[in-house]
Amino acid sequence: MGKRGRPRRDEPYKLVRVNESDWEVLNQYMGRLQQQVRKRLYMRDVIHHIVENFVKKQLGGQP
Repeated sequence: MGKRGRPRRDEPYKLVRVNESDWEVLNQYMGRLQQQVRKRLYMRDVIHHIVENFVKKQLGGQP
């Protein structure tokens, strides 16, 4: 069978030494991911707000 998927039981996970610079890169990457998530959540809220107002107007309620 192929090598994909979980490691077999007789192949324990290897511990990997991490350089300081690798940590830096990883932290920057995580920071960027968090920013993207925040932006998406913000956009979702904005769109939700617009849709809510549109529906209220369609139903003849106060905006």
